[in-house]
Amino acid sequence: MKRDFVEIVDGDLSDLLGICRRLRDRDEREIRGLYPDLTPEWLAQSAMKSLYRRVARHNGRPVAAFGTWPIGRDVWTVWMFGTKRF
Repeated sequence: MKRDFVEIVDGDLSDLLGICRRLRDRDEREIRGLYPDLTPEWLAQSAMKSLYRRVARHNGRPVAAFGTWPIGRDVWTVWMFGTKRF
């Protein structure tokens, strides 16, 4: 019996780009509502700039990313997006 394995890692640009190129439809619609000119490269680079970011890998393949971004002195926003395998 094969077991599923999920690990949470820091993630790098390659992981994030892989996720961004395979976004779930609902994630893409939500992000595109804020950033109409969205490209996978732009989204991956933006996520890399987060002070805290992690990638979830399912059986070694990146399937989701999440992180935080400061928007004020004591206020942070949390973001997350994933692939159809998330």
